[in-house]
Amino acid sequence: MLIAKLDALLRIISGGHLLPWIGPAVRGLVAERFKEAVCRQPADERVSRWTVCKGCPFLTECPYGALFEPDPPAEAEVFRGQEEAVRPIVLAPYFPVPEEIPRGLEIPLRITLVGPHAAQDPQPLLQMIANVGRQRGLGPEHVTFELLVAEGTGRQVFELRPQDLPAHPAAAPGVLPRVGIGLVSPLLLRSRGDDGRRRSNTCPELVDLLRPALRTISHLFRLYGEPLEADFRVLKAAAEGVRMVEHCYEPFQQRKWSSRTEHRFAIHGVVGGGVYADVPLALLPWLVWGGRLHVGNHRVAGAGGWRVVLD
Repeated sequence: MLIAKLDALLRIISGGHLLPWIGPAVRGLVAERFKEAVCRQPADERVSRWTVCKGCPFLTECPYGALFEPDPPAEAEVFRGQEEAVRPIVLAPYFPVPEEIPRGLEIPLRITLVGPHAAQDPQPLLQMIANVGRQRGLGPEHVTFELLVAEGTGRQVFELRPQDLPAHPAAAPGVLPRVGIGLVSPLLLRSRGDDGRRRSNTCPELVDLLRPALRTISHLFRLYGEPLEADFRVLKAAAEGVRMVEHCYEPFQQRKWSSRTEHRFAIHGVVGGGVYADVPLALLPWLVWGGRLHVGNHRVAGAGGWRVVLD
C-alpha cells in the first residue's frame, strides 16, 4: 500500500481570528469546493440526495469521489458500516494556531494520501487548496491564505507492506521499557463507561490508542490494498497489559459548524500525551503508522495524529 506525505505552508494574507484547531475548516472548505467544481449531479440533489457519494453512478470517474470518498474495489471484502469507510486523504494543519492570526503567519500543513492516489500528481488538489485560500478563506472572518510548496521537496512516498506489521506478538519478541505518545492534534475517541454510556476518552491507555490504529490501518489495506492476516484479538490483549506511568493528557473542546448538515455542535477530545511502560515490541509498528495515518473521529481533518518517542 502506497502512502504519500506532502508538507506545505499556509501563509496568511488577511489576518483575523480562528479557532485553535483549523483542521475541520480547512478540510471542509477544500472538500466542499472540490465537489462543487467537478460533481455531475444537479446542484439541488448534490446538497440533498448526494451529500455522501456512495452509490453515485459517476463515482468511479469523478476526481472528487476518487480522492475524498472512494468505494472499495469490487472484489474487496468490506466491513459493516461501509458508508463510514476510512478515507485515503488527511489534511492536517498545525495545531494549535493562535486565536488572533497576523498577516504573514505561516501555518504548516501536512497532506497524507493513501493507496493509488499516493502515486498520482497532487497538483489538482494543491491548486484547489490554493484557490479556496485566496477566494474564500477560513472561518467567519474569511481569513485568506496562499499555499506554499517548495519545488521538488516536501513530498515523500512510502510503501507499507503487510510483513512490516507484526501479525502476532511472537512475530517481534521483546519489550520496550518506556514508550511515549505525543499527540500532534486533538484525539477524538469515545469509550464505553461502566454504566454502558459512551463518553469522550480523556486519558487513553495504550490499548485505547492501539484499537483505532488497528482499525484505520486494516481498513485501508482491505479497502485500498489487501487484507491483513494479523491476529487483532491477541495484539489488543497484549496492549491491555501495558501500564501508563506518566501523562499530560488534558480535555479538549471546540465548537464546529457543519455546512453539509447545517448543524452546530461541540467536539470533545484530548490533547497532550502519555508514557507507557513494558510495551511489547510487536505493537510499535502499529502505533507508529497509526499516528502517521491518524485515527478516530475527524481523522480526515487531521485529528488523532501522534508521534512515538522511545525513551
